[in-house]
Amino acid sequence: MGNISTRKAVAKRFTCHEVWGGNERAELDIDFGRLTGYLLSLPYQTDKGGDLYFLSLCDQEMLSKIVVADVAGHGEIVSQVAAGLRTLLRQNVNEVDNTKLLVSLNESLRHKPLKGKFVTMVAATFNGHNGNFVYAYAGHPTVLRFNSALGRWQFLDAVETYNSGVPLGIIGDTEYIQMKTRLNDGDILLFYTDGIVDVKKTSEERLSINGLLELLQRAARDHRTPRQMADSLIKEIAESCEGSFTDDVTLLILKVN
Repeated sequence: MGNISTRKAVAKRFTCHEVWGGNERAELDIDFGRLTGYLLSLPYQTDKGGDLYFLSLCDQEMLSKIVVADVAGHGEIVSQVAAGLRTLLRQNVNEVDNTKLLVSLNESLRHKPLKGKFVTMVAATFNGHNGNFVYAYAGHPTVLRFNSALGRWQFLDAVETYNSGVPLGIIGDTEYIQMKTRLNDGDILLFYTDGIVDVKKTSEERLSINGLLELLQRAARDHRTPRQMADSLIKEIAESCEGSFTDDVTLLILKVN
């Protein structure tokens, strides 16, 4: 279980650089500091969509910064908002405090012509020196964690435990909660967008985050590579659900080494 992070010391400044980022289709094996993984991003019926991924490295590649976001809706305006959000992330690339990042992005987006759109986001930082993992949500689905010590998948602080935050671009002067946990070698993280959990399991029921967790237990039980886990999970969803994807879909699986 994570803890709410409180910081009174002056934060150290880092120089960071973008490693991967965009809102276009992606199928990438990732070597990312102490993390290895796989990124799958599939825009819905277009080349570029509203799902955004942004990965950066700091402090001689020992700090890994992860951002996954989802612009609500479909169409060209959504793609444009996602592209603009990437530009904002580049401008804030040196900010490793996730609450400050979300506040800055929220204020910037509120002054842009979003045409009623809003953005959900999870922003996280992994410290390769000590295994600390800090993260904050802006209305985004909960990250899932494979706890290698327990041998099972679990919510990384369920949304019912802490306020998951207001999506970006809606309300000014919004506060976001940063939480902290420690990751161990062999732990795995799954970041995703709601296109995964909104797929229809039956005509009256969506997959949901709980359903995704159940499928993930089966898809990842053999501890295969992140790419194989993603392929297996997509297959499990296709076999277990009546509906197909009707939104952009992004999966980011990262393993601690």
